[in-house]
Amino acid sequence: TRSMYQSIKSRVLHPLIEESETFDIPQGLREGSKTSPVLFSVAVNDMPAFIRDENKRDDFKGVPSPDPSVPYLGCLCFADDVALVATSAEELREMIQRAL
Repeated sequence: TRSMYQSIKSRVLHPLIEESETFDIPQGLREGSKTSPVLFSVAVNDMPAFIRDENKRDDFKGVPSPDPSVPYLGCLCFADDVALVATSAEELREMIQRAL
């Protein structure tokens, strides 16, 4: 199985853009790895609270929420998916940098 993880390549497929050239993936886990849920939990577990706390300090705004108890949405999570929500590309870059 070790050879299965050597020389991994990928490419981007999306209906609105041209198919990308292949590129190497030198690190990470393959889709469906038994280790993925544990590492995801460790890496992402605190992200929603972090983004919420940053929103309270007005560092990040995200987008207005339909729920009055949550004035802004900055991070949406479901199962193993995470979406960061920002009002600009710059704000999104800053959110990612701070979350890392």
